[in-house]
Amino acid sequence: MPTVLERRAARRFDLSELIFVSTPAETRTGLLCDISRQGAQIEFSELLGRVHHGFAVGDAVELKIDELGELPGVVSRLTEKGVAIEFRIDTQQQEMLRAEIQEAFEAP
Repeated sequence: MPTVLERRAARRFDLSELIFVSTPAETRTGLLCDISRQGAQIEFSELLGRVHHGFAVGDAVELKIDELGELPGVVSRLTEKGVAIEFRIDTQQQEMLRAEIQEAFEAP
């Protein structure tokens, strides 16, 4: 049976980076757990351990990441601690993003 990594269409980069996830109704600070040219996984935290946010599957969002700028996306699923985002960018923008991710986050 294939592992999760083998089923992914794009290479994911595991990292920890503070980011902002925004809709017109809400902006949350989160921790970027991993990112690829197609999407990202974000975790939110609360002091008491319970995570509450107003994001729902299908919500249009914008991610703001220091090294990469602003990226449009949609919430593709909710996780126990946060959300998974699918970017809404074309193939050419995906390839540019992949190169930017490698340049920004991989060790030389």
